[in-house]
Amino acid sequence: MKLFITKCFAAFSVMFVIALCSCIYSCTASDILKTYNMKNCEYSYKSITTVTISGINVSNGISVLDASKILLLLTTQQSSIPLSFLLTLNVRNPNNSEAAFRGIMYKINIDGIDFTEGSVDEPFSVASGETKPLSIKIGTDVAEVIKKHSRDTVINMVKNFIGMGSDKTKIHVELKPKFIVGTQIVTSPVVFPVDFTFGGK
Repeated sequence: MKLFITKCFAAFSVMFVIALCSCIYSCTASDILKTYNMKNCEYSYKSITTVTISGINVSNGISVLDASKILLLLTTQQSSIPLSFLLTLNVRNPNNSEAAFRGIMYKINIDGIDFTEGSVDEPFSVASGETKPLSIKIGTDVAEVIKKHSRDTVINMVKNFIGMGSDKTKIHVELKPKFIVGTQIVTSPVVFPVDFTFGGK
């Protein structure tokens, strides 16, 4: 599987955090440093597992019967076609101290199609010099994606993604960490991108 490792090159605006903290006294210098350290972390693709479409688990291959069911779902009018998977990224912290965030917002683009976006409100931290997996449960409704794009384009994308197609899909992930300023949860104004390929035969 082709792998692209993308270093977070966008400088996180520490002045933005400090300005907010000046208004909320309980934000500590340690909180600022942990969040600021995220800008230097390196994010890389590790795995996509637990892939299901309309309740059919396709992570370990697709039987002929399941393939026919999935093809019928994609090519006929359906009110809902849920697709979900677990995306795991490696996060390497090259800083001299811990990097951390309170939660994360994400956007997933597959083959140029805005696939889904969402938010995970779980804290994450990685110690200095260490690499730690970050897992995000991703879900969307393919029927809703079809409404916004060409059916044939979406069908081709889904087939490649789940392994029914011959081509690999190009996946672009955008991450925006959340952090605590006083009693408020604030979303980073800076996007951390990760690009890789998946699926196909």
